[in-house]
Amino acid sequence: MISLGAVVENTSSQVADQATLVFGYADSSSRDARADDAAGLIVAVPLIRPGEKVPVGTYSYVRQKPSGDRVDVAQLQVTGRSDAMGPAQRPATRRAAQPRSLTKSSVDDQSGTLDYTATVSSCRTLIPRGVSMVFRDDTGKIVGGGLDLNSHEQCVPGQSTGQAVITRSLPPTAVAAKTQIWPLCDLAAKATVTGPSARSTEPPPSGGQSAG
Repeated sequence: MISLGAVVENTSSQVADQATLVFGYADSSSRDARADDAAGLIVAVPLIRPGEKVPVGTYSYVRQKPSGDRVDVAQLQVTGRSDAMGPAQRPATRRAAQPRSLTKSSVDDQSGTLDYTATVSSCRTLIPRGVSMVFRDDTGKIVGGGLDLNSHEQCVPGQSTGQAVITRSLPPTAVAAKTQIWPLCDLAAKATVTGPSARSTEPPPSGGQSAG
């Protein structure tokens, strides 16, 4: 398993609508290091406002060598695309979240839960798409990420508390206070993705952080 995280910024003057981030990774010879059954490498972010920086995390599987050992990941790539719509076409919606506590599982130290407080500025309850997390060590360096598509408490207007489940993607050096979390709240019932837009401004370090 590999834990993946990046911070993506919308540098345009338009709302990035239905942004899609695609993660990839390779060995030191630039050969694809994804396992045949690698999943979770495409993460949808419903809305990114102009100038907004969004932590995007996920996890997936690494290809094995013929010996059975896992391939060493040396390179990480993050690419993005989205529909871009003028600010007037989308109501003002702001989201923010702060971590409160990070608890490791007693049976698997690569899993756990993250308790958080979310603040949503919106005139109505938004459609929840889950929670994205980026983990950092005590120096602030990105060491991985997580994605919980079942955390739905965070899209109610005002302030609320929630808990995100971390599934086998918690790096040993992750620090609770440095963790970034983002409520994936949507305005639309269905999403479509076309065209280029959002870009990663703070990708993971080379090699990233593996979690098992």
